[in-house]
Amino acid sequence: MKSEEWKKILLPISLFIFLVACSESNIEQEAEEILKEKADDQEIEIQQSADGLQFKQATSNTQIETSVGFSQEGHLTYEGDFKDGKPEGLWTTFFPDGKPRWQGIKKNGFNHGPFKMWYENGRKKLEGTYHEGKKHQSSTAWYPNGTRWQHKFYKHGTPTGTWKTWDEMGNLVSEIFHEKITELNATKTKSN
Repeated sequence: MKSEEWKKILLPISLFIFLVACSESNIEQEAEEILKEKADDQEIEIQQSADGLQFKQATSNTQIETSVGFSQEGHLTYEGDFKDGKPEGLWTTFFPDGKPRWQGIKKNGFNHGPFKMWYENGRKKLEGTYHEGKKHQSSTAWYPNGTRWQHKFYKHGTPTGTWKTWDEMGNLVSEIFHEKITELNATKTKSN
């Protein structure tokens, strides 16, 4: 092969290798910056997953590990903590542009506490509360234009109370009442 032919082959391969190496180091650098910002001890080692996309750093004197994850394209996908290997505390997931997608509290690996979800345009999509992994209390959803869509109530994952639905213009289109489940009507339902 002539040297000109080699250049045509090697240049694209070299460029590809360079770009991959740079994106990996950028991910590592961004992970380190995020974790160091949250760390109470700057000297604790950061651990990287085998795929190079997830990073964890323990906090001193606790069983908490702070973690961040990235997509293969190098976008931050989540931030959150682990305790005893399970998600714990405040967690946030992100759209590729860096805007939050979901944010909520986790306890023992379950959603537990208030949460919010957003559309890619940044408007709120859903807001509610979980208790031990089940929806609990009120939950409100919005259309992408910001108009309220649904308002629902739950008791430990079971629908309860009046659920309302609106159209995109804000007009109430339905109300459905869900009876509270009690031992008495649960027994009646089973025997019928």
